[in-house]
Order: sequence, then structure tokens, then C-alpha cells
Amino acid sequence: MKLFGWLRHITGFSTPVAGISWESPESQVSAARAILIYLEDRRVLTAGGIGDPRQRVTEIRRLEQPQFCIDSVLMMRMWLTEFQIEHDVSEFLSARLGVMRQACRHFLDTVGSYVPLVTSERFVDALIELRKAIGAQVALIAGKYKLDVSEPLSAILPEPGMS
Repeated sequence: MKLFGWLRHITGFSTPVAGISWESPESQVSAARAILIYLEDRRVLTAGGIGDPRQRVTEIRRLEQPQFCIDSVLMMRMWLTEFQIEHDVSEFLSARLGVMRQACRHFLDTVGSYVPLVTSERFVDALIELRKAIGAQVALIAGKYKLDVSEPLSAILPEPGMS
């Protein structure tokens, strides 16, 4: 029966050599949209943005409290894991969720369980690295499923032409 499940998503076929047009199943589009909506609400990803390296440190230090960020990243990693377990996501979405969970683990490993000072360069660098990693995955998801990324999450998307 799985054969017929994916056949209904074919929107075109061409010859002489080969070709096929494909439409993403609505359940995958809905799952992708749910992921983006959840991430939009994660302040740890957006407050202070990524921006100019000379300005980012000052802005992040002004806006972020390390323990709140650590707690938020722990919650985000848990949500991403639960979402992947509870939803039948495509291999593409599964891979994006895996990269985001890995980015969360890397952040937590880098900053440790508690950072006493927001002025810690290690904390700021780890936070920017997390935002860049999540932003790249958001861009891939939005591009594949043709979804808009609204503010403030769009602030962490990579610049066009950057990988």
C-alpha cells in the first residue's frame, strides 16, 4: 500500500529520457510549518540576532541571561526530539531535526550547565553558532516546503549565497 501512497503525490511525468514532478504531502508541509512556528517563539534564537560581529556581542550581552538560554535550549532539544518521535516526518525533515538537536547539544556542551556571566565570550560565541546552525536548517525547510519565515526568526537565516 505504501507504493500507492507516494504515487498520489506525483504531479507530472515527462519523457523521452525521464522526468517526474513531485508535490510534498500536506502532512509534511504541516509538520514543517509546525516546526517553524515553534522556533519563531524561541527567544534564545532571535534576541540580538546574528548580525555584525562588533555589535552582536554588546546586543546579546544586553538581552540574554545565560541560564534562561540554557533552559530554553534544553526545552527546544526536548521538543524537537518529541516532535520527531510523535510525527511521521520525511527523511528530509528527520535530518533537519537531527541537525538542530545536534546544534542544541553542541551549545549545551560548550557552555556547560551554568554560565555565571553573560559577558562570557564562550557563551556569546556558542549562542551565535547555535543561531547560525538553526537558521541554516530553517532556510532548508522553508525552501523545500515553500514556507515563509516571519520575524523574528528570519533574522537568523543565512545571507543569500552563503552556505
